Amino acid sequence: MRKEPALTYQGALKILGKHESSAVKALDTLLGGLILAAGPAAYLGRQAAQFLWGAVDQKNEAIGLLNRLVRAGTARLLRTTGRERHELLQAAHTTIVAAALFEALREELGERYKDLDLTRAEQVQLLTGRTTEEVVETLCFAEVPIPSAARGFEENLAALSLYYNRMALTCQNFFGGLAAGENLRIDLQATFDITARALRRYQSHYLQLAAEVPEFFVWAMLGEQAATRTALRGIGGDLRAALDAQGEGLTRLTALLELLARSAPQPGGQRERLGRANQAALAKPLAPADVLRYVEGLRFPSVGSGYVTPQYRYAVVGDDTRIDDDEWWAGRPEHEDLDAFLAAHFTAPVSSRRPLLILGDPGAGKSMLTKVLAARLPVDGYTVVRVPLRDVTAHDKVRGQVQEALDDLTNGRVRWDVLADESHDIVRVVVFDGLDEVIQTAGTGRNYLRDVMDFQDAEDGQGAPVAAVVTSRTLVTGRTWVPPGCLVVKLSEFTDEQVAQWLTSWRRANADAVAAGQVRTLEVPATHRLPELARQPLLLLLLALYAADPRSPGLGDEQLSSAELYRRLLDNFVRREIDQNRLDIPPDQLDREIADRLWHLGIAALAMFNRGRTFVVEQELDEDLKSLHTNVPEGGARRVIGQFFFIHAASAKVPGHLSRQGTFEFLHNTFCEYLVAATVLEVLGDIASTVPTGRARARAANRLDDDLLHALLSHYPLAVQHPILTFAEQIAAALDEGERAALLDLLTELLAQVRDRADAGLYAGYRPRSQDPVRELAAYTANLVLLRVHLDWRAAPLTAVAPGGSTALEAWRSTVRMWRAGLDGQSWRAMLEALRLSGDVVFPGLLHGLLMGREDVVEARLLGDQALVRRLLAGYAADPESSYASPWNGMDTHAELVGTLLYGGAFGPALLDAIGVIGLEENLPSNTRQLAVNLLGQVAPDSPYEVVRSAVAVVLPTGLSLEKIDYSPLLVTAAMFPQLDEDLPRLFDVLGAQRWIRGWPARTAVVTIARNREIRERFLALLDDTERFSLPSGE
Repeated sequence: MRKEPALTYQGALKILGKHESSAVKALDTLLGGLILAAGPAAYLGRQAAQFLWGAVDQKNEAIGLLNRLVRAGTARLLRTTGRERHELLQAAHTTIVAAALFEALREELGERYKDLDLTRAEQVQLLTGRTTEEVVETLCFAEVPIPSAARGFEENLAALSLYYNRMALTCQNFFGGLAAGENLRIDLQATFDITARALRRYQSHYLQLAAEVPEFFVWAMLGEQAATRTALRGIGGDLRAALDAQGEGLTRLTALLELLARSAPQPGGQRERLGRANQAALAKPLAPADVLRYVEGLRFPSVGSGYVTPQYRYAVVGDDTRIDDDEWWAGRPEHEDLDAFLAAHFTAPVSSRRPLLILGDPGAGKSMLTKVLAARLPVDGYTVVRVPLRDVTAHDKVRGQVQEALDDLTNGRVRWDVLADESHDIVRVVVFDGLDEVIQTAGTGRNYLRDVMDFQDAEDGQGAPVAAVVTSRTLVTGRTWVPPGCLVVKLSEFTDEQVAQWLTSWRRANADAVAAGQVRTLEVPATHRLPELARQPLLLLLLALYAADPRSPGLGDEQLSSAELYRRLLDNFVRREIDQNRLDIPPDQLDREIADRLWHLGIAALAMFNRGRTFVVEQELDEDLKSLHTNVPEGGARRVIGQFFFIHAASAKVPGHLSRQGTFEFLHNTFCEYLVAATVLEVLGDIASTVPTGRARARAANRLDDDLLHALLSHYPLAVQHPILTFAEQIAAALDEGERAALLDLLTELLAQVRDRADAGLYAGYRPRSQDPVRELAAYTANLVLLRVHLDWRAAPLTAVAPGGSTALEAWRSTVRMWRAGLDGQSWRAMLEALRLSGDVVFPGLLHGLLMGREDVVEARLLGDQALVRRLLAGYAADPESSYASPWNGMDTHAELVGTLLYGGAFGPALLDAIGVIGLEENLPSNTRQLAVNLLGQVAPDSPYEVVRSAVAVVLPTGLSLEKIDYSPLLVTAAMFPQLDEDLPRLFDVLGAQRWIRGWPARTAVVTIARNREIRERFLALLDDTERFSLPSGE
């Protein structure tokens, strides 16, 4: 990364000196000639000393000259644009930072300054020593932190504090090394004092500049604190009004930047042509052109009036950033002022040093944002080129891609070199939209951001810096290099308020058609049924299109399952696609055509799922359609899949290929998950059916023909994407009992014959993954078991999922061990979380993340080996090196031992042994005692009496000192086990010493006891009259 001269003290003064030469020459003389010197090699020790003396002299001469330079630079700055304005902004800021430091040093030295002088020996030392070099390098050449979009004024104060600390230490070391400096207070407190003084002075100087220079005001407004807000009151009237204004589609961005571009020359020639082309996007419909005919009479808001500015999160790339991880982003703060943020970025000089990376999910509105951005940046101060990467040659140089985009946009009327010459005095912005498409389709792009930075460096070398913006899908950024220090923005989903705002614009555009009964509106409550769709702009449009058709069933029926809602959406859009393409299909064949298209979509969904990706390459899908014996002609994937509005078809122009290279991806993965479930259930239904037109045909009387099902389900367990199983449950729930029973019987029969399969059958050519017989058998049996459990009202007897073997449990354990041997790590962990065994019944799993990192414990539980479960839990809990992740994590080892044994259901000898060990401790820690009390209150009703009695004896205090422990969970225990009256009378002494009807443990105990009249009466006997009023009435 190149060094920015204006961010160093020497560089800043040289820049400001261009417009106030007499002041900088005077300052140079005062500071020993170091300002106008050629470099560090020219600095001598005596000059370094003079530099510091001159900077902090008692006559304030240097400070006065610095202020004079800032005033002159500010006056010039307000009349300039483009690169010169950026340089002056940086130089003015650097200078006030330095001035604040020197003022603080002078105040700290006070009267002691005049006592400092150089002895002869010190002069010789300075001429040859490293102290001089350190002073010069630190004060003259260190870059000064400056506010920006990534680091607003308040955040920059923290960076400046570190900078001032370093400067103060350097200066103190220098002065303290002089003979006369022995009496100076050179210590840590002095450093803090100098830093605090410098920060106060800096804030004062900064606010003075913010009153005159719009950029300083905008940076100060980002993330403003109460103190800053108060200080800014009364200045920046026009800017504050622009910030406070309500507008549509980034209009605040235009208003802000127009105030900054007042001195810019009026556009003409190619700049004007490009500006008109960019602004034309605002008048176009918000929806893609190919959906305009979905509903007769339907109108779309324009981009200018219908675009809703999203909220966002941002980060600066560093060692600990994970910008490809949605969970990591969820932990970042969310912001609403994208207009002001972008204004701050494009006015900051750093925008021309690294690209701004904008991330989002498919359908989040990244491309639409780039169009609005190109249109809203005021043409007086900005020249914007938008480069849709899917439409330019993938392997070309960045400059060639920019020119190709200009040719497409303006029909060859604009040349980049001419445009650059016309824009030398304003800010140029190039927006590269769709890096993910280049990476996915062309196989390039890993170093694309480096190429963009090289392009920025080259343009800057020609005296015409360029701000670059690059958009991409979030997940794909893990496959590309992102420069350290890069500013990254992640677009957020719509809030409820933004959904309402979008729908208001939609209703306004269709008011006449709604009144005429041609169009039905989508109401906000209906969007709550499908929040995963409604919160993405493009998917919200999909819902609005569906709802607009008066003939389509509404979305507001609360009784509809998610699966039924997705079925209706997809069915409706397939029908609309057929109508839109004006296909002449006889009515009696229409349902078959719709079913075929949905089947093709299901194959596409499985193509993604079975490859472990959220997208599929066009050639891969062509091969799948062929190997699964569909009637799609070779090379027809794009025709049958890419035409749907809810499919994102990425593509890139690759040299040497006659056609574009493409990938397909659903706008939201829930479409994929639903289609996988629906397709699998359809295939199961065909096998179960005796209708000869089913997709699967019996080839042998002694074996069910499951070739197609095996081909589709022998790659990954469905548990890897758990919503698939939820959709499958919902689809099966809509079947009548006979159909459901047939599916359950079929799954049991398939599990019985699964190990007798001789080959891959009719669909051996279907290979989304490399061939691995062990993995295929493991994945297929796992999926049959998952479906058998989830379709049987979320429970299946062991005999149904593990037929064969000497016993069902033996067969089950063999199957589970096969999963472990054949599945990859992700799939194996998914199965451990997806299923649990209780007695002789298999249920869906309930341990998601609860025993994180302890797969062996969960495996033992799934195998039904309770003895092994107890041994493992006790071992982990007793191991002082164990980082056992449990609900009671962070307590002492004893607490973990009690907790794991009780939670694991380890009653009987193992728990008694553990309690005996803990009981040897004379002073049981209170956190262990409280944990054991809470756990006993939960598990005692189902535990053997001898276990309960021993456990209670351990947790009770030796006397009546209750140690601030709440024993109310033991109320249930005391009421349910009358034997404790005689065996442990101390329990009732403890209970009687506390007043219990308070807090959630007591309320829980009361509700539990109230269900049983006999236990309730015993419980009442434990309470005095003043406590009984809080009990719930009745049973």
